[in-house]
Amino acid sequence: MKYNVWNAVAYEVTDWMIYSDPRWEINQIVTLIRDNCLNDWVEWRTERTMVNVDKQLDNIQNNPDFYPEDAAPIIREISKQDPKTGIITEFTLEISAPWVENEDE
Repeated sequence: MKYNVWNAVAYEVTDWMIYSDPRWEINQIVTLIRDNCLNDWVEWRTERTMVNVDKQLDNIQNNPDFYPEDAAPIIREISKQDPKTGIITEFTLEISAPWVENEDE
């Protein structure tokens, strides 16, 4: 989704202002800025978070020593297809960690 980076920056600035002095939270102009810019800030923050997640996943996948050989995660892909059309209607990715004990037991 597209967002206005200046609105995201304005929201970040108001966040910093409120963090440094909580009295800014009741200021009418700050409140209007935050109300107007919230959606752009959420999209911008989500994009930045996903970039960090992608970097972490690449690091894990490209590092063969990350998991011991006997403790690699178990990944199962389960998909269901419509028998008439052949289109996948459901897809599930199950990831389990054999090195973590089951807390229920």
